[in-house]
Amino acid sequence: MKFALKNEPVVVLDACALIAFFNNEPGADVVEEALATVATVEISSINLLEVAYDAVRQSGAPEAASEVLKDVESLPLRIHRFLDNEMN
Repeated sequence: MKFALKNEPVVVLDACALIAFFNNEPGADVVEEALATVATVEISSINLLEVAYDAVRQSGAPEAASEVLKDVESLPLRIHRFLDNEMN
Protein backbone atom coordinates (compact mmCIF):
# COMPACT_ATOMS: atom_id res chain seq x y z
CA MET A 1 0.00 0.00 0.00
CA LYS A 2 1.18 3.50 -0.79
CA PHE A 3 1.11 6.24 1.81
CA ALA A 4 0.42 9.86 1.01
CA LEU A 5 3.23 12.35 0.79
CA LYS A 6 2.79 15.62 2.60
CA ASN A 7 0.88 17.31 -0.23
CA GLU A 8 -1.13 14.30 -1.42
CA PRO A 9 -4.75 13.91 -0.41
CA VAL A 10 -5.87 11.36 2.16
CA VAL A 11 -9.40 9.98 2.16
CA VAL A 12 -10.86 8.74 5.43
CA LEU A 13 -13.89 6.49 5.07
CA ASP A 14 -16.57 6.01 7.65
CA ALA A 15 -18.72 2.91 7.99
CA CYS A 16 -21.55 4.34 5.87
CA ALA A 17 -19.23 4.88 2.93
CA LEU A 18 -17.89 1.33 3.01
CA ILE A 19 -21.37 -0.13 3.52
CA ALA A 20 -22.56 1.83 0.47
CA PHE A 21 -19.60 0.48 -1.51
CA PHE A 22 -20.31 -3.15 -0.61
CA ASN A 23 -24.07 -2.82 -1.17
CA ASN A 24 -23.76 -0.79 -4.38
CA GLU A 25 -25.77 2.02 -2.82
CA PRO A 26 -25.62 5.69 -3.80
CA GLY A 27 -22.08 6.91 -3.25
CA ALA A 28 -20.49 3.54 -4.00
CA ASP A 29 -18.95 5.01 -7.13
CA VAL A 30 -17.27 7.76 -5.10
CA VAL A 31 -15.68 5.19 -2.78
CA GLU A 32 -14.63 3.06 -5.74
CA GLU A 33 -12.99 6.08 -7.39
CA ALA A 34 -11.14 6.97 -4.19
CA LEU A 35 -9.87 3.41 -3.78
CA ALA A 36 -8.64 3.43 -7.37
CA THR A 37 -7.02 6.86 -7.48
CA VAL A 38 -6.09 8.19 -4.03
CA ALA A 39 -2.75 7.12 -2.61
CA THR A 40 -4.01 6.74 0.94
CA VAL A 41 -7.51 5.68 1.93
CA GLU A 42 -8.02 5.04 5.62
CA ILE A 43 -10.64 3.65 7.99
CA SER A 44 -10.68 2.96 11.72
CA SER A 45 -11.26 -0.44 13.25
CA ILE A 46 -14.32 0.98 15.03
CA ASN A 47 -15.88 1.75 11.65
CA LEU A 48 -14.98 -1.73 10.42
CA LEU A 49 -16.85 -3.17 13.39
CA GLU A 50 -19.92 -1.25 12.24
CA VAL A 51 -19.48 -2.58 8.69
CA ALA A 52 -19.28 -6.15 10.04
CA TYR A 53 -22.33 -5.59 12.24
CA ASP A 54 -24.30 -4.26 9.28
CA ALA A 55 -23.40 -7.32 7.21
CA VAL A 56 -24.73 -9.61 9.94
CA ARG A 57 -27.83 -7.48 10.47
CA GLN A 58 -28.64 -7.42 6.75
CA SER A 59 -28.05 -11.12 6.14
CA GLY A 60 -28.99 -12.63 9.48
CA ALA A 61 -25.89 -14.83 9.21
CA PRO A 62 -23.10 -14.45 11.80
CA GLU A 63 -20.49 -15.59 9.26
CA ALA A 64 -21.27 -12.49 7.17
CA ALA A 65 -19.02 -10.49 9.49
CA SER A 66 -15.98 -12.63 8.65
CA GLU A 67 -16.82 -12.55 4.95
CA VAL A 68 -17.08 -8.77 4.75
CA LEU A 69 -13.91 -8.29 6.80
CA LYS A 70 -12.08 -10.64 4.43
CA ASP A 71 -13.32 -8.48 1.54
CA VAL A 72 -12.09 -5.37 3.34
CA GLU A 73 -8.61 -6.88 3.72
CA SER A 74 -8.37 -7.14 -0.07
CA LEU A 75 -8.97 -3.39 -0.53
CA PRO A 76 -6.17 -0.81 -0.64
CA LEU A 77 -7.10 0.58 2.78
CA ARG A 78 -4.94 1.65 5.68
CA ILE A 79 -6.74 0.31 8.72
CA HIS A 80 -6.20 2.05 12.04
CA ARG A 81 -6.44 -0.98 14.31
CA PHE A 82 -5.55 0.79 17.53
CA LEU A 83 -6.97 4.01 18.84
CA ASP A 84 -4.42 6.40 20.26
CA ASN A 85 -3.84 10.14 20.37
CA GLU A 86 -3.33 10.15 16.59
CA MET A 87 -7.02 9.25 16.17
CA ASN A 88 -8.33 11.95 18.52
